[in-house]
Amino acid sequence: ALSGNSMISYYISNYGIGFDPAENEFDYGLCNEVVNVACSPKPDAFNPCEDIMGYNILRVLIWFINILAITGNIVVLVILISSQYKFTVPRFLMCNLAFADLCIGIYLLFIASVDIQTKSQYYNYAIDWQTGAGCNAAGFFTVFASELSVYTLTAITLERWHTITYAMQLDRKVRFRHAVIIMIFGWVFAFTVALLPIFGEFGLVWGLFSR
Repeated sequence: ALSGNSMISYYISNYGIGFDPAENEFDYGLCNEVVNVACSPKPDAFNPCEDIMGYNILRVLIWFINILAITGNIVVLVILISSQYKFTVPRFLMCNLAFADLCIGIYLLFIASVDIQTKSQYYNYAIDWQTGAGCNAAGFFTVFASELSVYTLTAITLERWHTITYAMQLDRKVRFRHAVIIMIFGWVFAFTVALLPIFGEFGLVWGLFSR
């Protein structure tokens, strides 16, 4: 066994003059792997503990869906806009729908990227994420895109109904300027609905969509 002085000499020769055995043991204790992590408040679908995507199958699906949505809707937009045929009311409405769905794809890409960056350690980033600009932007983006998509689908349905019902009455045909006015209102509506949760009592709705 080493004596007190011999022990000190041993530590100095191996670890340096500034080495403190008690302090070193404490530091190593902090670096031990944490096996069980207790999250508070209790994790749920909107406040996960370790991963935004709870299962690997969800992680694979969200990447598949967002890549397919982004690629497919970009192709639709390019074809509709660059086509040599007349830019009709249905084509105009389809462009709006494709743009809204493209926004959804970009939102999913954003969430999937954050999930990869915080994989198995979301509890270390949860507060910064939920109170940061990224979460707020994601919430605004998905509400705007969802509302615009539903609104555009409704407009397309009504336009088709009107066209079929009054097919023989050309004077009652939906004009392009009418469609533009309808979609301007839709964009303003979607933007307003997405913006409202930033203020006061709408914060809960905002949080549900943005997480």
